[in-house]
Amino acid sequence: MDTEEIVSWLRFWLWSWGLPFTLYVVAQVVALVRLRGAARIWVTLPVPFMAWVLYYTFDALAQKANLWPIVLIFTGPVALAYVLAVAAIVFFIARARQKRGKVSV
Repeated sequence: MDTEEIVSWLRFWLWSWGLPFTLYVVAQVVALVRLRGAARIWVTLPVPFMAWVLYYTFDALAQKANLWPIVLIFTGPVALAYVLAVAAIVFFIARARQKRGKVSV
């Protein structure tokens, strides 16, 4: 793999259509590290599906399909939004419990 090809891949994953998937992976890892209990189970739900999407994307690339990243482009933002929504719900529930605890004391 030459430098031009590496730069092309970095451009795709960090500054182009692959960015939502890259952000999803980062958000997924952070959520898995920080969340506990049922929230961790909920945030883990898209992992098998997104693993299949990644496999499908690279399979399409290997077959030199014209629209090889199309499934990744459409599912990456949805998976990212899901992980962020679960994390936000957990944050606001914890904040409400904390406020309720301060009021009742």
